[in-house]
Amino acid sequence: MVIMKKHTKIFLISRGLYQPNMMADDLDIMCEYCGQNRMVDTNHISPRGFGSSKLKDHPENLIGMCRHCHQEFKAKRISKEDCWEKVSIILGL
Repeated sequence: MVIMKKHTKIFLISRGLYQPNMMADDLDIMCEYCGQNRMVDTNHISPRGFGSSKLKDHPENLIGMCRHCHQEFKAKRISKEDCWEKVSIILGL
């Protein structure tokens, strides 16, 4: 049983997927970037940084990613701009 992080809860609420008493292990959501693999990470598009700024925990800065896409993002093979574009479409911005 894994307790859900605050930014994951914000992500789920913004996508209309949150349910009370939901645990992180209960997630069965597809990657918002590739749409092909199961999401395993709620990723900050613009990093929170070492100070762990809560200002970065808003829906427009969060994207659900599979392990592969998350690794590609961290390696800078997926750009922040591409992620923000995907999130804008998902959120209807």
